[in-house]
Amino acid sequence: MSRSTESRAESPAPVAFGDVVDIDRFRRVFVLGLGLFVLNKFVLRPWVVERFPEGVAALVVGSLPNAVEAVLGTLILSVFGFRLRSGWPGRFRNPSDGALIAAATTVAGVYVVTQELKFHNLGGRNVYDPYDVAASLLGLAAAAAWIVPWVRRGGDS
Repeated sequence: MSRSTESRAESPAPVAFGDVVDIDRFRRVFVLGLGLFVLNKFVLRPWVVERFPEGVAALVVGSLPNAVEAVLGTLILSVFGFRLRSGWPGRFRNPSDGALIAAATTVAGVYVVTQELKFHNLGGRNVYDPYDVAASLLGLAAAAAWIVPWVRRGGDS
């Protein structure tokens, strides 16, 4: 048996995207995140800033979009990574679920943190605020922690 035939025989069978990722859960969280973002922008934030311009509540509604952006970005990139892996098995050296989640979290983290540090302005008008950076980091950590148990045991672990 040639070397190339041996390597093909040892590689695991491709795992279907739906067998690895609970896509319905990802959709629900994505819709919930978008809803929270819109509710915060048009209802909560104006109401809180008008009544409590200084304080913890204003800080929370001001930084909430950063946390939501980090969660949604990590979700999107994770689903994209799982989809690539299932659509083209073997092309990406079959990265583990953990590696895909770590890569998605890292890419989302680089985007949101560099946006806050004014390396780019792709997300809109940003004013540097250390609480926004902290909210972004908390959102990244929460997203990674939520995604891990949502990945079904049918794929690489």
